Amino acid sequence: MELENLYKLSRAVKRNGSWNYVVLIPKAEGFDFDLERAKNNKKRLTAYEIEDGFIAFVKAGSKEEALKRLAYYLTIDDEEKALKWLKSDPVKELGKETLKLKKFQIYRGTDGRLYIAYNRYYLKELERKIHKVCHTKHYKGARKRDLKELIKFINQIVRALRRESKYLWVPPAQKRGFNKEVRNAFLEALTSIYGYRKRKKKKNLPPAVEVYEKYVLRW
Repeated sequence: MELENLYKLSRAVKRNGSWNYVVLIPKAEGFDFDLERAKNNKKRLTAYEIEDGFIAFVKAGSKEEALKRLAYYLTIDDEEKALKWLKSDPVKELGKETLKLKKFQIYRGTDGRLYIAYNRYYLKELERKIHKVCHTKHYKGARKRDLKELIKFINQIVRALRRESKYLWVPPAQKRGFNKEVRNAFLEALTSIYGYRKRKKKKNLPPAVEVYEKYVLRW
């Protein structure tokens, strides 16, 4: 999702705390959604663009009523597609359910307010990618991965998280856990693949921790 759209969505989540339903609408052939009209309704429904579709916040008494209000702005050209979409459970009652997107999730906290946060499975996926790269000795044939490339790969991920998380609710423990996983994976790569030492000894290379602290960004 572009940062501008994420910013708009985060503001919408904060403003629309009293809206009790959210609907996920795909960007797919056969789905015709009038975003401009929907997002200008304001009273009972408003919508925002996300990476792989649209979401609409709705004030309604039930899921059925939420779908009826959305029907003014959404046309599906095939009954089979409509039924398949409905079976995917696209309507969530905020406070009882969480809307989970690929990278983010929207839910109501115990304080009654709406929050947008990272989907924890997305963060786990990033951790797995970093672990895989850190534990892969060779790529592109038999060439050893350059240490600078490894650091660049990790730092690109961390920079993206820094940019996005300005607009999200991120528990401090989530950042600490992610940083710990990155640190452990990177230090293991330095000592097992690149030959850096774990502690200070009389060698030419600095200890692995020193390299980590100097070059790898923390979220």
